[in-house]
Amino acid sequence: MLNADIVSECERDFVKSTICEGKRVDGRASRESRPVSLVFGLDRGCCIAALGGTKVLVQVSCELTVPKPSRPNEGNLIVNFELSPMAAPNFEPGRLGDYGVEISRLLERCVRDSQCIDLESLCLVAGEKAWSIRVDIQVLNHCGNVCECASIATIAALLHARRPNVTVEGNEIIVHDERDSVSVPIRMHHHPYCVSFAFYEAGGEILVDPTELEEKVADGVLTVGANGRQEICVLHQRGCIMRKEQVLLCTRLAMVRAKNLTEIIKQEVQKDEEARKKGNPVGFAAHLLEDTDQVMIAEPSVLDMDDVEEVVEVEEVEVEDKDEDDTGRRKRGAGKSSKVLSNVKVFLEGVGTAAIGRGGPSTWDVLEDGAGAEDISQAVSRKDNGGDNGANVDSDSSEEEEVTMLKDEDFSAKGDKGDVDPGGATKEPRRGWYARQPF
Repeated sequence: MLNADIVSECERDFVKSTICEGKRVDGRASRESRPVSLVFGLDRGCCIAALGGTKVLVQVSCELTVPKPSRPNEGNLIVNFELSPMAAPNFEPGRLGDYGVEISRLLERCVRDSQCIDLESLCLVAGEKAWSIRVDIQVLNHCGNVCECASIATIAALLHARRPNVTVEGNEIIVHDERDSVSVPIRMHHHPYCVSFAFYEAGGEILVDPTELEEKVADGVLTVGANGRQEICVLHQRGCIMRKEQVLLCTRLAMVRAKNLTEIIKQEVQKDEEARKKGNPVGFAAHLLEDTDQVMIAEPSVLDMDDVEEVVEVEEVEVEDKDEDDTGRRKRGAGKSSKVLSNVKVFLEGVGTAAIGRGGPSTWDVLEDGAGAEDISQAVSRKDNGGDNGANVDSDSSEEEEVTMLKDEDFSAKGDKGDVDPGGATKEPRRGWYARQPF
């Protein structure tokens, strides 16, 4: 099954023409990024970062392992990146593909190879025991610029994570429980982020934080790994060739972006720490409750419609009773038009939303049971065999059956065996088609 991500020519032309006019599809400026939101889980080191519609979940865990023989005095940092069809339908389950492998390598170079974590502080006994930090990254929704969103979630989860406190007595290592001893934060040297830029018209147009559609249509993408100290950690380019001036401009923008992201993440981590100290509810469930409380509820208001008049044409219908010979006729007389003031009330439900009228109890009449049998017309469907009883109602010419209306005289008549005898059932019940004496 072909699972390719295809962009139509109409979408491609529309996006490029919009960018050439100095605009973007989502209404942002060329150097404007989407809003960033962070939500921390109940457990330490769990974070969901959202960059517009792109969402990434990161979980940081640690365990005691044997350090590498080449570096016996350092711990280990493992970055695991996963893509699934949950993020986008064009991703295959169990396979990263070229796009996933590219992002995974970028995150490893930005987080692990930049030495943002003090690996020596993770060592307990040289050559014997050291902490191994594992960072699991799962993309929840892909709406463009996954690399930057994943780097934001990774740094936020590392700042939020804690490792258990450890006591070393000779050759014995005691790992204390979090309830008995205060956990220790992970020591970090700096906070790098991957900032992406999209190029169009051979580098003439540069967009910050491209969306999924903008990434597909772009002539080239430049990813800059920078921190708040104005240091470049990673520089990755794919697509068209870029000039020196463009690369320098992107690096300066990435440094400013990294500084702003560091401030945002530290503020959110501080808020979570204060909430845990005060005993307030934390985690994803608490965040959902906060979102529910913060929803703006607009009370419905009534508009005054007394000044509005509505002219309604009323047509009176007079019906004469039927004559005894079923030759009654209906006579309709046009009634006089009357002006009726409208009492309709319009209720405002919210911004740009209104409703006419309110619901209430049902005004439908309840059908009465026990209808008389004499009021029900009896109909018999039979084939066209030239019968004379009743009035035949002509049906469609293509049908072979006709509907015959029977009168009361037909049921009371007595004659041949084929006639209906209503009193026969009460006098003597018949057996049916078989003989009275079968033997």
